[in-house]
Amino acid sequence: MTQESILDGVRRSCRQASSSSSQVRINKQKLEEFSKGLAEEATTIKNKFSRADPYPLKFDPIEFEINFNCIYALLSFGSGYTKELDQHVGKGLDEILKYGLLSMTLSGANLDTEFMVKFTISDVENYFRIPIQEEVQHPTNPIVRIGQNTSVQPFAEYIRYAMNDCGNVLSRRGHKDFASFINSTLQENSTAAHLIQQVTKTFPHVFNDESAHSSTPPIQVLFHKKAQLLVINLYRQLKTKNSIFDFSDISQLTCLAEPIVFATLIEKGILEGTSEGTTPINGIADEVELRAQSVVAVEDMINKADALSAAEVWLHLSKSSPAVNLQVKKTVM
Repeated sequence: MTQESILDGVRRSCRQASSSSSQVRINKQKLEEFSKGLAEEATTIKNKFSRADPYPLKFDPIEFEINFNCIYALLSFGSGYTKELDQHVGKGLDEILKYGLLSMTLSGANLDTEFMVKFTISDVENYFRIPIQEEVQHPTNPIVRIGQNTSVQPFAEYIRYAMNDCGNVLSRRGHKDFASFINSTLQENSTAAHLIQQVTKTFPHVFNDESAHSSTPPIQVLFHKKAQLLVINLYRQLKTKNSIFDFSDISQLTCLAEPIVFATLIEKGILEGTSEGTTPINGIADEVELRAQSVVAVEDMINKADALSAAEVWLHLSKSSPAVNLQVKKTVM
């Protein structure tokens, strides 16, 4: 019996959760209309996916760029802190992440295992400009000001933990950096599915992205957003520099189940509440259902616009600026 691939596992489990969804449904008519538009834009969407995103730095050697992309992927979380980050930092989540990584690079950090193991909460504050503490008025004495943790301090702790955890795993396995791990893994098997499998298995606390859906019996739903993002970025940024990153199965990736995607699908009317006249926003709907339905909706789209892959549609959706104000829970997503 053939073993199910990790990407087929994402599709299967999301489809199961979709069938059991009690709060979020897919509007088939809206999906059909949107799919027609995708088909008309297919060439533009494919070309955009095939091009690397520009960075204001030249990475040399290639191992440094691998490390940069790995750390970008492992730190791609925190959507539940969007409002607080805007208040304290004045930047969007992705802008903060890129700013922090570029600050590390410009400061001369090696982005290697030793750097990750020794990464501190003060480093988070210095590189990402995320404030850990703030002064507030004393609750009983108005002339006294006291220090307290900011509302984004837990997010900063998540960043520190993710860096330390991955660094410790790399150290125990004898890898000097992420590039060593990636190259070793791809020497065994150079497919995207194999790399995703090994990343989620090796770094379970940071990359193994799955959640239980509250059905009866419960369904364990796989997403692996960050591991797939890592593969996509290595493919887009490095395939012309080293053919090992030109993954033959890149078209088999699924849509990355992240808030900007399901917010866009809600705005387009493709995802809607199961009760007439409701929309699955602002905590009304189970986030597992929103994520699973997003994956299934994009799979249904590419079945209709068969010139496109799920990853290509994901990139197209992720560049949207939905007006839907979606407040997700304080989970690491």
